[in-house]
Amino acid sequence: MGNDILFSEAVSPVHVQQDAAAGQMHFWGNGLYQYCEKDMKLMLHILMNISFALRDSARNILKSLISSFGIIVLISFLVMYIPFRDSVKNYIETSLFGKLAINEIKIYPRSAQQNNIFTPSSSIRGQIPFAHVRAIKGIKEIDKTYSIIKLDFKTKVHGEMLGQSRAPFLPICGVSREFFKGKLRNWNGFRTGKTVPVVAPKMILELMNNYFILNGLPRMSENDLRGFPLDLRVFIPAPDGEERMHEIKAHLFGFSDVFAFPAVLVPRDVVTRFAARHRYDTGRLKQGYQHIMLYANIKDVRKLPEVAQKLRKMGLVFESQHDVAEKTNRALSVIDDFSFVVIGILLIITVISIFNSYLNIVYTRSHKFSLKRIIGVSKVRIIMGFVVEAAFIGAMYGMIGYYAGKWMLDYAAKKLPVWVPALSNIAIHSEREGLFLMALVFSMLISAVSALIPAVFASNMNLFKAVRK
Repeated sequence: MGNDILFSEAVSPVHVQQDAAAGQMHFWGNGLYQYCEKDMKLMLHILMNISFALRDSARNILKSLISSFGIIVLISFLVMYIPFRDSVKNYIETSLFGKLAINEIKIYPRSAQQNNIFTPSSSIRGQIPFAHVRAIKGIKEIDKTYSIIKLDFKTKVHGEMLGQSRAPFLPICGVSREFFKGKLRNWNGFRTGKTVPVVAPKMILELMNNYFILNGLPRMSENDLRGFPLDLRVFIPAPDGEERMHEIKAHLFGFSDVFAFPAVLVPRDVVTRFAARHRYDTGRLKQGYQHIMLYANIKDVRKLPEVAQKLRKMGLVFESQHDVAEKTNRALSVIDDFSFVVIGILLIITVISIFNSYLNIVYTRSHKFSLKRIIGVSKVRIIMGFVVEAAFIGAMYGMIGYYAGKWMLDYAAKKLPVWVPALSNIAIHSEREGLFLMALVFSMLISAVSALIPAVFASNMNLFKAVRK
């Protein structure tokens, strides 16, 4: 019975399952160990190859330095060109194109040479007919229009400062406040209140400052003059032949470079209401204002030729900044193309120089490579020795080129306003995110790829011919 009990325990299902689980775990454990062992051997082999390549290259690296010197020139040029190009592009897009409003056109009743719409005279000899204004607003390619209307009377703008008063003849024009949206600070406040807000072109600010300086007065900023009291004087001829002056209390709201014509802008309702109140003052019905200019936003600048054709049929002319933008972009493209040619030439010269240098090293050290192959050194080790050596030299020269280019760019940025005053407004920053890493990787790739073909030649040399040399 004891034997039966022992036998029954030996064949117990529980023991069978435990033995099976243990066997399976042992099987998977052996498989995992063999898999890890294979990866470890591969990694160890790669590390040994890299270590061997570095030890072998350290003795010969000085011989390859001269051939890779062109990398310094190439990287220095790139480090100087890329930030400078970015600075110029940023200046054009923000400071120039941002103000140009590429999709905006200015519509006039006649050419600039024949234009007399901004004369202070009460008689306007050039205006856009009301029917044409309605037709322009109905053009489907045009999104928004802002018309500039001018009081059809002789007008002056009177101001007094430091005991001196001036009242120059200036046309008084009206425009809706939405015209200044995104173009003028606090544009929403450009509306009639107790006094009329006046916006003047920035060229008037410069003229005022010139006058202040000539008279020994301090230069005024826009903030200093904001809120300055003004009187708008309108002279209307009466039926008896005399002129009657009407004054409108106003204040200087600000200056803008959106418009550069010699006039001041007030809210549109100031002009229309004044004209309505005095439409019979001359003894006959008079509209009192005329449309002298339209600003129109085109939905798609590619439709500009179609809009131009429709405007010409009306006998009108227009100015567009789209042509200026296209010419500027073409100029930038020409500069880019020229720079790419220079970069390409430098790159080709550098690659050929490195290639010839390493090819010369292959033939002068062919006996050594053959001996290595005979004693069992693999082709991978020989190729890796060349590539690692070249990459190391490329990285070193890349760093030198980066800091050399950065120093030269900083120096040029300081001297540029002196050398070319027209470029003094361009802020050049040598710091650019990722430029150092890009210069390092690019120089390593150039050097390593240039040495790759000679390395292949070295690893596939005829052993017996090389030994017989």
